[in-house]
Amino acid sequence: MSPPPPPDRPTHAATRFWPLWCGAILIPVMLLALSGFVSWTATKDMERARIVQTVQMLRENAARTFATQQAVLTAVQQRIAGMDWPDIARSRAVAAFLHGMADGISTQAVGIVGPDGIPLYDTQHAVPPVAGAPGATEEPGVPATGPTAAIQRIGAATDAAAAVRLSLPRLAAGQPDGGVLWATLTAASFETFYRDVVENPDDEITLTRTDGRAVAAYPRGSAGQVVPRNAADARHDAGGEASASVRLWSDPRFLHGAARVEGLPLSIGYAVRWDNVRSEWREGFEMMVLITVAAMALLLLLTWRVSTHARREEMALLQAAEQADRRAEMAAAFRRGQRLETLGRVVAGVAHDFRNAVQAQIGGAELAQQAIDRGELSRARVVLKMIAESAQRAERLTQRMLRMAQDAPPPAGETPTLALRPAMEAATDLMRRTLGSAHAVRLEMAPTGLPALVQGDDAEFQATLLNLGLNATQAMPEGGTVTITVAPDQVQAADTGSDGLQPGRYVRIAVTDTGIGMDRATLARVGEAFFTTRAGTGGTGLGLAMARAFAEDSGGTLQIWSDGPGRGCTVTLWLAAART
Repeated sequence: MSPPPPPDRPTHAATRFWPLWCGAILIPVMLLALSGFVSWTATKDMERARIVQTVQMLRENAARTFATQQAVLTAVQQRIAGMDWPDIARSRAVAAFLHGMADGISTQAVGIVGPDGIPLYDTQHAVPPVAGAPGATEEPGVPATGPTAAIQRIGAATDAAAAVRLSLPRLAAGQPDGGVLWATLTAASFETFYRDVVENPDDEITLTRTDGRAVAAYPRGSAGQVVPRNAADARHDAGGEASASVRLWSDPRFLHGAARVEGLPLSIGYAVRWDNVRSEWREGFEMMVLITVAAMALLLLLTWRVSTHARREEMALLQAAEQADRRAEMAAAFRRGQRLETLGRVVAGVAHDFRNAVQAQIGGAELAQQAIDRGELSRARVVLKMIAESAQRAERLTQRMLRMAQDAPPPAGETPTLALRPAMEAATDLMRRTLGSAHAVRLEMAPTGLPALVQGDDAEFQATLLNLGLNATQAMPEGGTVTITVAPDQVQAADTGSDGLQPGRYVRIAVTDTGIGMDRATLARVGEAFFTTRAGTGGTGLGLAMARAFAEDSGGTLQIWSDGPGRGCTVTLWLAAART
């Protein structure tokens, strides 16, 4: 008999856990990339929102500042209303009024320019100014119809301070008559405010005219300069004259925002360096990197622990499978040895019957020959019939031994069955011949209710009952009686429990001896594999375990019971009735 095929071996843990190893690295990296992208987008959105808010605040500040200057010029306009230019030039009252206006909080100087372009009044310098002398105007900028803003240098040419000049046309009868009213305030007042507004020293603020020239700026030094044309156009185009919106754009170095100052030909712009935006984003992203590295390390650690645990379990399963293989081989070897041992006992038990059968056949052959020689054919026929009956008995003995010796499993998908009554009679007859005259064997079969067929292999059944009979004789060393009781049994659904029997029809076969019995401790372990009470006399502890395995393979179970030492023992087999 070849050993059973080994069970399927589990695959190596490393081949099963590579997705976890990859996921422990790729998932945090992908989440980091996604978080970085979302964080970068959010940082840019926050910077854009900050620029819009700052530009709106700067625009309101510029509008309020120039509104003060416009109020001063409106007051001058009302003071000289109805006066002609010679009267204006000679009026001490006008001069005093202008000086009073110039003494205001935010106004640096106030002046009037006549229609011929000659300055009539300048509260900070003598008039008329001389070209290149202190007080010279870099950009006369005489307006024709509306306000203008310009840069003016106040002081010596080598130490001039920038001032922002707002000009309005002088109106006569509601129409410009060519004269100009102007007022100045220092550019430093804007720059001081701008310095307090910026969040980063690298940020830039520029107040520009429509021609792109900077009127005031932060950092200092760019007032009076022309802003690059594309930026000037963008500021000028920020929604048109009446627009209150803030326009955003960017270049490789800056993120810009600009808006028009309402009512004036001015734009206010705010610029943030991209380097500062990226630096702010990196500060938050570095924390994300640290968190990602920590999460990756934790995932790798967990994956390592899981894979290590799985590898250990795999090794344990492999060892258990190998042990199961070895036990299966040992069990198969034991069954072969047990079968051969049983066969030897059967041969020893039936040798006498074979000898009697052979002697009967030899003697009958001689008698038949003599009868034929004497012409007694009827006598010869009787003798030949006796010879045939003796040969049939020998054949039955041979078939029983062959069934005991065979080890062929049933075909795949088929459940072996056996005829109950013939099998019981044959097993009892075999047991009587094997156990010897010191041990009586009594068979008690229920007259009705027994199924014709039960599940189980005939050879295994014969060997199981013979082994139970041999166990009984070993429990009765001085002789005794082995009683085999066969009765039908019906298991209902409510009766199923620890015995493991499914609802259905069964045959209950009880083998009872009158031997030494068992105590409670022995009875609790007697069904265990390799447990034996005859360790010193050749016991293996597998006989009852094999009987239990046969019963369970036949859809039933096995129970062992003893009332105590000296009261004998009963081994009961349940075999399921065959489905017909």
